[in-house]
Amino acid sequence: MASTIYAVDNELYCFWSNDLCADALTFLDSVDAGYFAYVADEALKHLGDETTEMRAATNLRIAFFHGLESLLMLIAAAVQAPKCPQAYLGQCTNDALRSLLKKIDEGAVLPQYNRHLKVRSWPGIAEEVLRCTGETGAEQQRLVGTFANLWADLASKQRNQVAIWEYNSLKHGFRIQPGGFTLKIEANGPNPSNPLELTIGEKFGTGFQVLTKPGDDANTNRSRVTERHNVIWRVEDLAHLVYLISASLRNVVTYLRVYNGGPPPYVIARMTESAPAVPRSTSTSISLAEPVPGARPTTKVELEQANQRNQLLRENRSNDGISKAPEIDAGHT
Repeated sequence: MASTIYAVDNELYCFWSNDLCADALTFLDSVDAGYFAYVADEALKHLGDETTEMRAATNLRIAFFHGLESLLMLIAAAVQAPKCPQAYLGQCTNDALRSLLKKIDEGAVLPQYNRHLKVRSWPGIAEEVLRCTGETGAEQQRLVGTFANLWADLASKQRNQVAIWEYNSLKHGFRIQPGGFTLKIEANGPNPSNPLELTIGEKFGTGFQVLTKPGDDANTNRSRVTERHNVIWRVEDLAHLVYLISASLRNVVTYLRVYNGGPPPYVIARMTESAPAVPRSTSTSISLAEPVPGARPTTKVELEQANQRNQLLRENRSNDGISKAPEIDAGHT
């Protein structure tokens, strides 16, 4: 029987096992890092087919978010639980992951149990994960810099609130409308007869609604309205990023295998002069909130009082065979 201490963000845990290394390697063998590259390959095959390309693009978007979450979870495990990544993924929530990513971005102190990791930063993590690739000198430094920048950018996407809403809308109830938009903005410039114009738009994107609170965001506010969000992206850039996520995931899995006594090899994403650069931004979003007349903050006490009043109205009208659903008096304060 053996045990190891690990952390999830700032919380400490102890994992027990009959064979720590064997359990970790069995788990890592189950991670199919090539799955996301496969989804990207399949999605690109449908571009130009009007009957299937929107569904293919939506599938690619889901793969991007799924791969992003999987990669960052395993990177976090490499930092805080390299001897038991399976325990980390079973314990870590998305909120805990985002908290940890913020600490890495800001260079904050955090508990980590990787005895080889010298610097808890994206360059430090990339240097440690890629130290066994066999590359040396300038090429190794280029690889570390490329992946460090990529992972830092991906971490910012994982923490972006609009991206969180979009992914939740995609995976929970599929509450989305596929398709992009075109937005044209005109502004008066120095020449009134020739106004300044800005046009943004893409064919592919996601539209979804988000539930919000009118008036204020206090916990006591029981009122809700929806606002519309639309996100667009270039599907080729998104596919390229999914390929990089797939390669990164394979590298992190291989690193964790080596850490636990398993064999290589690595898969290194090589950037040639003809290859596109790592996309720094894969989406543009706008938010549309249509005012709801009469919407205002309400409290639990107000709702209970309104419900009591409406109950009395229903009871009084029941003698006449009339029933009425509960209502809230929008003018009541």
